[in-house]
Amino acid sequence: MTELIIDISYKCNSNCKYCQWNSRNSQEKRTEIPLNQVLLSRENLKSFDISRIVLSGGEPTLANHLKDIVTYYHSFLLPIRLITNGINLSLEKIKLLTKWGINEFVISIDAISYDFYSMMRANSKKIFQNTLQNIKNLANFHIYHPKIVSYIGLIVVLTSINCKWHIINQIISFAEKLKFNQVKFQPVFDDGYLSKNAPELKLTLKNSLKLEEIISNIKIKPFELNFTNPLEFWMDLKKCLEGKNLSPQKCFLSNNVILLHKGILKFCFWCQHTRYGPINHSYSHKDVLEIQKKFQNNLEKCHVAPQCFCLQPINHTWS
Repeated sequence: MTELIIDISYKCNSNCKYCQWNSRNSQEKRTEIPLNQVLLSRENLKSFDISRIVLSGGEPTLANHLKDIVTYYHSFLLPIRLITNGINLSLEKIKLLTKWGINEFVISIDAISYDFYSMMRANSKKIFQNTLQNIKNLANFHIYHPKIVSYIGLIVVLTSINCKWHIINQIISFAEKLKFNQVKFQPVFDDGYLSKNAPELKLTLKNSLKLEEIISNIKIKPFELNFTNPLEFWMDLKKCLEGKNLSPQKCFLSNNVILLHKGILKFCFWCQHTRYGPINHSYSHKDVLEIQKKFQNNLEKCHVAPQCFCLQPINHTWS
């Protein structure tokens, strides 16, 4: 199964302190991405063996061409997953998006308590409360219309604020109660914006003690397979923060994830040694396999850092 993850807009209506795309940052970064940079041809979809479309951003619900993008990929009968902050995800919006062809939703939220949430996202309490209500509405829609919305998930960015067992457990319990399919945790990473604007949110060696507490509790309370990150994820993250080397050869992206960023097909944002190339190029399946082999053969050039956890599947381990 190969996911095509497409950045369709860098506009955003959330003030995540750790993210360069937040609504308080420079406007010039949020120019609209043209359609010809986000629509992969039928032939290339087949060559890359794409089995799911994932729409990302920024906040993808703000994309001017959202309907055109969704209906285009829906015409190939591919499952379409939307990653959103949930602020715009009213019940009416859910019904409209599913009508266009979206059948999977993932909401990014970093805490269930506003006290902690506000330390990471500078949004009003009203926005936070509305987002929680939207999440509950989505969960109910999923329960009563499982053929229309087949999957719902949460993504949680781990920072120095929420990388604590009682917050992690609260989020997981919240998701279990609402019958979410998955809760994925991924560490915050520094692309230059974090250290400049919110250095207090960085994960450092100091957080390894909190990770020990998380690891101890997960050993006692194992979760259903693939519902949330396994024990190995937390152990690998602890090693990473302690400066221990993790093997780049364990990267799972070679034939599982393709990133479409501003018209360029890539393995990830950070890989400089190998990428596929422009969206408008015609790729044969043989071309794809050769590029994937080159990527795999050059993985020793990579260094595993917090950003490397982001695109890996939930059951991935670097150990």
